[in-house]
Amino acid sequence: MNPRVYRIVFLVIALALTVGVFSLWGEFGRALGAYMAVAYKDEPPKPTGVVTMSIVQPKPGCGKDKKEQCPKP
Repeated sequence: MNPRVYRIVFLVIALALTVGVFSLWGEFGRALGAYMAVAYKDEPPKPTGVVTMSIVQPKPGCGKDKKEQCPKP
């Protein structure tokens, strides 16, 4: 066959593969968007107003005359 025919056949195949891949990728994106809309439809829980905290006690022997570093309040 003529080299020009090979080039045309190769370009047609490459173009068909490109269109097919973009078409499938578009369908995948659409399906993923629909799934995400359903899967993450729930809103985060609202705060109840209850707050818990723990108090960190200073190390024993911590004072102004000591050289040890004390946690700052």
